[in-house]
Amino acid sequence: MKKDKVIILRSGLLGDTVVAIPALAAIRAKHPKARIEYIYEHSKLAKFIKAPHVIKPFGIVDHFSSFKGQANCLETILSRLWLFIRLFLLRPNAVYILESPPSRSKVRFAKAVCKNHAVYYENALANPPLLKQKIHKSLLDITKSNESDSLLRSLSNRIPPSKKIKIWIKENGLSPNRPLLIVAPGTNMQAKDWGQDNYIKTLNLVHRTIQCNVLLIGGPHDREICQRIAVSTENSLNAAGHFDIGETFALLKEGTIFFGNDSGPMHMAALMNITCVAVFSARDVPQKWEPMGENHQIFRYDPPCSGCMLKTCNTIGHPCLTSISPDEVSRSLVNLLHSMDTPKTNTK
Repeated sequence: MKKDKVIILRSGLLGDTVVAIPALAAIRAKHPKARIEYIYEHSKLAKFIKAPHVIKPFGIVDHFSSFKGQANCLETILSRLWLFIRLFLLRPNAVYILESPPSRSKVRFAKAVCKNHAVYYENALANPPLLKQKIHKSLLDITKSNESDSLLRSLSNRIPPSKKIKIWIKENGLSPNRPLLIVAPGTNMQAKDWGQDNYIKTLNLVHRTIQCNVLLIGGPHDREICQRIAVSTENSLNAAGHFDIGETFALLKEGTIFFGNDSGPMHMAALMNITCVAVFSARDVPQKWEPMGENHQIFRYDPPCSGCMLKTCNTIGHPCLTSISPDEVSRSLVNLLHSMDTPKTNTK
């Protein structure tokens, strides 16, 4: 008996992939015996993390393939042709287009080749783009799944504890009797960058009130900013670029609280059920990119230019971020750290 074939189409960077994982788990629950293939856009950007690196640790998808993105006109045409041929050869039983809004060409391709036209995608008329809903819930809605936030709790259980991480924490002198604050100050967009000075001031204010370990994380391109913050704050260690994506998921599970920008690591922390304190710019609509789950602390200020969707702020003073002060963020962190009774840096 042949297995059903399910195709998932999704493009984007680290955060875009992480927020889709609950929807991927819901699709797997609907098609437990199907062969699921995830087709993603391959980018030449140096900071791009490929989807398989993010998804494989969860054991949801059977096969991955990619098409070229960020290409010239000819490459774009050829990549779309390849996508159509790939879908035609697979003749899937179902196609899920996890995009908001979906590409019209992908919808046409999927409907042309999918058996019984079982194509699932966001209906822009039924689900307006400005609907105030977190992106992971919008993607779950596309799957027609009845799964709730309990799905998020179960996903963190798919990432086992890492002996390597526990040894690394112990060897680097992080006290097992202190809470662990995991900090990710990096971002790919200037419009989202709260600035290293604000992180330094915030962490130093936290240390005046409560003793905690600080672990700075990110990719290789974040090493410099993380090192500058680490040498300017107490009990701080730079782990940026030390671990791959799967190991970073395991590392986040050791944390007490996550603190950072609106970024891929923030979504990873939320997926691991870690409470997030996140500083948001106002470039996008409210709530859409907030971390999955509940009880997170979000700092966001909406000036008249909010919703600009710019990658580089062109407003003098960058008001949406400069209006958020280290004092208010540090108070939130201290209150949350005081409420956490049991540190997670136990290395036994």
